[in-house]
Amino acid sequence: MSGNHGMEQLQSRLREMEEKCQRLEGELSAAREQMKMLEGEVRQADLSHLSGHAVMQQQGYVEVKELIDVVEALTACPSSGGCPWTAEQGALDVLEHAHSELREIHEELSLGSASQHFALQSELGDLLFNAFLLVKICERDGIGGSTLAGAAASASAKIRRRAPFVFGEGARPLTPEEASALWKSVKEQEKAGLISTIPPTALSDDNGL
Repeated sequence: MSGNHGMEQLQSRLREMEEKCQRLEGELSAAREQMKMLEGEVRQADLSHLSGHAVMQQQGYVEVKELIDVVEALTACPSSGGCPWTAEQGALDVLEHAHSELREIHEELSLGSASQHFALQSELGDLLFNAFLLVKICERDGIGGSTLAGAAASASAKIRRRAPFVFGEGARPLTPEEASALWKSVKEQEKAGLISTIPPTALSDDNGL
């Protein structure tokens, strides 16, 4: 009898364990489904964020490209549809216009309240236009071998040299003072001829690449 009783107890414990395992499997299955749902929501949120960011970036590129096209049209030869007034402007003339825009931007920023900066975007646009126009005038007149593409490449290369940590290169400065010191150090090395200031794209063009 004692043997049968012991067997019944083992069978009872086995059934309890099986039932417990079934409950745990059910809970685990439900948790997995919930995890999948959460992962899907997170993925969708990430995709939506990236998509929105990409759209904003694309819109910015389109507007900048349109402004470049406007400058290209203005600086074309008048006989080809360009602007006669622009054709008479020299680099120093455009530079004076740019100085005027900087003064107007300074006035806007000095208002103190962000809600008062109604004209700031327009003034910034004028400055951007004059910057592009100045480069194109220099390119048109053969000043310094300047081109819009060359100027853009030079600016990008300079930032990469002086703030390489932004692009995952070198040690990252912990304070504004360290970042400023790095910038000044690289600038001094550039002036001393210890670091090349020729953009990689220009080197590739020279090598026929």
